[in-house]
Amino acid sequence: MSFVEYALSAALYPDKPTQIINKRPGRKTLRPGITLIDLIVTILIIGIVSAVTLPRMAESYQRHYLQSAAAMLSGHLSYLKRQAIIRGRSLTVQLSSSPPIIACSQVAMPNQPGQSYKLDLATEFQLTEMSWDGIVGPEIRFDRHGHTYSSEGRIETWSIRLKSANSSALLAISPDHIDVTVTSP
Repeated sequence: MSFVEYALSAALYPDKPTQIINKRPGRKTLRPGITLIDLIVTILIIGIVSAVTLPRMAESYQRHYLQSAAAMLSGHLSYLKRQAIIRGRSLTVQLSSSPPIIACSQVAMPNQPGQSYKLDLATEFQLTEMSWDGIVGPEIRFDRHGHTYSSEGRIETWSIRLKSANSSALLAISPDHIDVTVTSP
């Protein structure tokens, strides 16, 4: 009698004893349970499913971190732009490519009044590099109207690319808004 047959008979006849009695001569009484083969097959199936799904989950987490970093950078740049408009004066933002950091010494951190504004994307999101297009030099300036300038004059559109081990995110920045796109290689 197999385990399935035992389970069915136990469900249909709950008042019978819990032992399975094989009525064939020369056989011993069996107790229900799992065999070593059942256990090995189950462990193999779990191992195969894990081997297939874990790399995809790791890639998904990496893309999520990159998306979060890009959204955070977008929010911080918007905040600094608003600060320039509210204060009615220009703010200079320094960009560092490796490690990826943005900083502004003219603005204090919102939750830490005594410290200069700094966003370290390498520490918080394990990013490896930040690069930019449309900007000459490692800094940008928001004027009192919120327009973006570099050392060569006003910039209409520019972009920042964030890189992690397996993915990259592109922030396309225009005078009105910031678009974020995450791509895989």
